[in-house]
Amino acid sequence: MTDATRANLAAGLADRYRIERELGSGGMATVYLAHDLRHDRRVAIKVLREDVAESLGRDRFLREIRLAAKLTHPHILPLYDSGDATGFLYFVMPVMEGQTLRDRLRQEGQLSVDAAMRIASEVADALDYAHRHDVVHRDIKPENILLHEQHALSLSCVGLHEDALGEARHAVSLDPHAFTGHWALVWTLSMLGRDDDAMAAAHEALQMSGRNTRILAEMAAIRARRGEASAIEAILDELRQRATSGFIEWSLLGSVYAAQGDMPKARELVARGISEHETYFEFARSPAWAPFLADPQGAAMLRAIGYCRGASA
Repeated sequence: MTDATRANLAAGLADRYRIERELGSGGMATVYLAHDLRHDRRVAIKVLREDVAESLGRDRFLREIRLAAKLTHPHILPLYDSGDATGFLYFVMPVMEGQTLRDRLRQEGQLSVDAAMRIASEVADALDYAHRHDVVHRDIKPENILLHEQHALSLSCVGLHEDALGEARHAVSLDPHAFTGHWALVWTLSMLGRDDDAMAAAHEALQMSGRNTRILAEMAAIRARRGEASAIEAILDELRQRATSGFIEWSLLGSVYAAQGDMPKARELVARGISEHETYFEFARSPAWAPFLADPQGAAMLRAIGYCRGASA
């Protein structure tokens, strides 16, 4: 940010905040250390880059920030304020002493089992809370997890999107015959635990996708959560018939067995799929794969072929 631009920003915030210095910048935003004049405290102000703000849209940004401000959880960084200052979109967070998980990994190389379990548990608890409030965080990575007093805080920022669901619905409305939008809608609804809506969207997707196997596997996972064993058996039969030598078909069949709790069979089928086809990882980001990824041996199998869920691109 140029000196002139920074001066314009400082002028736009002068009635509330006094900018002291730049803390850092990245591809999306610049972060400043500032003094909150009203409450006499130090804060961090994150200002979106102009090109990012333009592509995101001011109305959408402010709507998402208002949504994030409603989240109250011990492992979600709170949001103090947000707005549009002379054309600059910004939001205000507390200044936390500590480091990011990425910083700690660079320093230590490998966390202890106890530390890794604690951090993973706290982040998962925060995500569960957000999902139950219809909010999806689409940028969880070590850089966005702050460690403060040995506890993890997920950064509450523009990565938090209620609009994931809205975007999927919009994609379907733009092209009702395209599979991608339907799949995104099923995926998001299932991840948010809206099983009735997810099942309805899955049925609609099947009608226009030629009984897509990913949709079938997601339906089976929803059925498993509901304890509908007979309905899962029907899906298993269809997947068995279609699982010839395709990695995705065998592996999705394995995910259904995992949803039923039959981990030995699940691992056998996924291993078969891996042995018969080139590695393909995107399948495992589907909510249907949660039971398989929760299995230590299953997760180890995927790590062995290079898949690591949540790794940043």
